[in-house]
Amino acid sequence: MAASRSGIWGWVRALFCLLLFFPVLGVGSQDAAKQWLVDQIQADGSLDSPASKAITFQSSTEATINLLDADQSLVGALSGVTNYLAFVDADHSAENLSRSIRTTYALGQEFGEAQDELLKRQIAGSGFGAFPGYAPDPLSTAYALETLSLLGITQEPAAYALQYLINAQNDDGSWALAGDVGRVQTTALAMHALWQYRHVYDVESPLQAAEDFLLAQQEGQLWGDTESSALALYALVSRAVDRTSLQQALDALQNRQNPDGDFEQDVYVTALALRVLSAASRPAEDITSLTGTLVDAQSGQPLAGVDIALAGSESRQLVTDSDGGFFANRLTPGHYQLSMSKGGYSTLVLNTVLQTGDKRDVGRLALNIQKTDPDTGEPLQTGIVRGTITDRDSGAPLAQATVTLAGTGLSSGTATDGSYLFSEVPAGPLSIIASAQGYESVTGNADMVAGQTLLFSPGLKASVPEDVSVFGTISSSHQGASISGAMVSAEVQGVAKSVTTDAQGQYRLEDLPAGNLTLGVSAAGFESVSAEAEVSDGASVEFSPLLAPSGDAPQQQPGGFQGVVIDAITGRGVMGAQVSVDYLDGTAPITVATDSDGRFQLRELSAAEVEITITASGYSAIGATARVEAGVINDLGELELAPLDSAVNSISGKVVDVRTQNPLLGVLVKVKVSSSTVAGDCLLYTSPSPRD
Repeated sequence: MAASRSGIWGWVRALFCLLLFFPVLGVGSQDAAKQWLVDQIQADGSLDSPASKAITFQSSTEATINLLDADQSLVGALSGVTNYLAFVDADHSAENLSRSIRTTYALGQEFGEAQDELLKRQIAGSGFGAFPGYAPDPLSTAYALETLSLLGITQEPAAYALQYLINAQNDDGSWALAGDVGRVQTTALAMHALWQYRHVYDVESPLQAAEDFLLAQQEGQLWGDTESSALALYALVSRAVDRTSLQQALDALQNRQNPDGDFEQDVYVTALALRVLSAASRPAEDITSLTGTLVDAQSGQPLAGVDIALAGSESRQLVTDSDGGFFANRLTPGHYQLSMSKGGYSTLVLNTVLQTGDKRDVGRLALNIQKTDPDTGEPLQTGIVRGTITDRDSGAPLAQATVTLAGTGLSSGTATDGSYLFSEVPAGPLSIIASAQGYESVTGNADMVAGQTLLFSPGLKASVPEDVSVFGTISSSHQGASISGAMVSAEVQGVAKSVTTDAQGQYRLEDLPAGNLTLGVSAAGFESVSAEAEVSDGASVEFSPLLAPSGDAPQQQPGGFQGVVIDAITGRGVMGAQVSVDYLDGTAPITVATDSDGRFQLRELSAAEVEITITASGYSAIGATARVEAGVINDLGELELAPLDSAVNSISGKVVDVRTQNPLLGVLVKVKVSSSTVAGDCLLYTSPSPRD
C-alpha cells in the first residue's frame, strides 16, 4: 500500500561507542545497501528500480532521506534529487508534502511554500487529511507529525494532531485506515510519530499499547513482508532503550538482504531496511550517560585510578582508566553528585542534572595537589577560586566580566574564554560577585576552607529590559468565524498602542513595557471586550477573545497561563514539574506537566482568583495567588525551583593524615551552612584538615 510508506530525517545523535551494549549491527551490510541505492540514481536525479512497489517519487524521497540519515557525506551524490523534486508532478497529499519537506530539509535546501500547504490539510482542532477538506486519517496525520517534529513545532498544530491520533487508536493499540488496511504499517508510522513528542507530551500509554500490538503481530521473527517488517522494527527500535529482545528480529531482517546490498531489488524497501539497520547501530536516543576525564591541574596529564563515587538518582562506584577517562551508561535521569578523589590530591565534587536522553560530557576536570606547609605538614590557610563566566541564554563566554571577592581586595577580569582564577584566597567567609556590563550580577556565598578549591561558574542574564508583546486571533462567538478589521488596543504605563486584525482575524502588538496591561477589542456589529493583566519583561501574552454580536449577552471568556519552570541552580528547564491551578471557590483543580524544556501552558481556565502551585521531585514547591483574566493567556516567564536533594545540597570529602595520606577514622567534621545565591553548575574541592 503506497500511501503507507514513510521516511524521517534523523536528528543528529552523539556517537559514543561505549554506549552500544550489543555488537554493532552489520556495518558492512549498511555500506552495501547505501552503495546499491546510490547506483540506482537515474539521469533525472530520481532513485528507482524496476522492481520497486512504490511510485518513483516515494522511492526517491525515502531513499534520499534515509541515505543522508545514515551518511551525510552522500549529499553531493544526491544533489540531482533537488532538480527532480522541482519538476516532478506528484500530487500534493499530506504524505507527499511531508516527504518533499523532509527531503529538501535533508539536502539543506529551502522547502518554500510546502509547509503552508501541509498545514492546510489539518482540520481545525484535529488531525490531518490527505487533501484540504478531507476528513483526518491516522496515516496523513502521522506523516504530518513527523514533519512538524523535524521543524521543531511542538505546540499548535502538533498538539491537536497528537490528540487526534490518541483518540483514533483502536482498543487493541493499533491504527488503521478505512477498510482495516495495513494495520501493522499504519500503526508503526503512527507510533513513531507519537514517539517524537515523548518529551513534550504524556504519550507513554498509547506508545505502550502500540508496541504491544506490533509485538503481537509478529509471524516468527518478522511481520510478513519486508516492508511491514522494516516499518514495525523502526518504531520498536527507536523507542527501546534495551534492544536485546529485538536482536533476533533485526538479524532476520538483515538475512533478507541480497549479496548486492539490496532488499528485493526494490529501492523503496531497501531504503526502509537501511533506516532500521542504521538506527539499530546507534545508541538508543533515550539512554542517559555521563562521561569525563580527570587530569592533574598543574601538568594537564591524565590521572588514572581516580575513585569516583556517583550518588543521586542511583549510586555507582567508578575508577578512571589509563587515559583518565570515566564513563557511566544507562543512568536513571535526575540530580547527581560525583565525588572524585585520589591520594595526594584535593577531592573534587561535581553536581549536575541529567535528563532523559542526556549524553553529558563534563569534559576535563582538574585535581589540585594538596598544598601543605613544608615545615609543619599542616594544610595552608588559603584556598583557590576559579571558574568561567558565560551568557546565561547563549552559553557564550563573557570576556572582561568582573569577578570580585568581597572584603578581600581581590578582583579580576575574565579572559577571552570567560575564565578567571584567584589563588591564595584566605580561609573564612567568602562572597563572590560576578558582573558584566549589560548583565545582572550574581553573588555566591560560602565558607572557604583551607585547601579548598571552589569553582564558581555562573551564567549571567542580560539586564536589558525585554519588551512585552501581545498577539492573538479575534473571532465571533457565533460559529467561531474570524473577524477582520477589529480594533485591538493595549495600554501600559501610559504607553498606548492599537492595531486592526488582518483577514484571518490575527494581530500582533510589540514593544510594550512591563506593568499593568489593559487590553480592549471593538468591531462593528459586535460587543466590545476588555481585560487586564500584570505582565513582566519579555512576556508574550495571548489575547484571543470571542466577540458576541451586538445585542447578544457576552459569553464568559476563558483565560490561562504559560511559562517555563527552571532549576534555580543550573538555569535549565525542569521536565515533568507539576503545575496546578486551584480555584479559591472550591472548583476542581487543573494540573499539567512541563515538557522537556520546562515549558507549560494552561488554557480554557475560568476567569477567577486562583492559586498556582508548582512541584517537582527533588525541589522545594512554590506557589502564588494570581487571577485568570478572561481571554488572556498570561506569560509568567521563568519560575525557579530550588533543589532539595543531597546531590545538590551536600558536601563530601576525605580526612587523611597529611604525612602518610592514610584515612583517619572518627574525626569530627563540622559544617557551617550560610545562605547562597548561585547560578550555573558548581564544582567544589574539599580537603578538610584532621583538626576540623
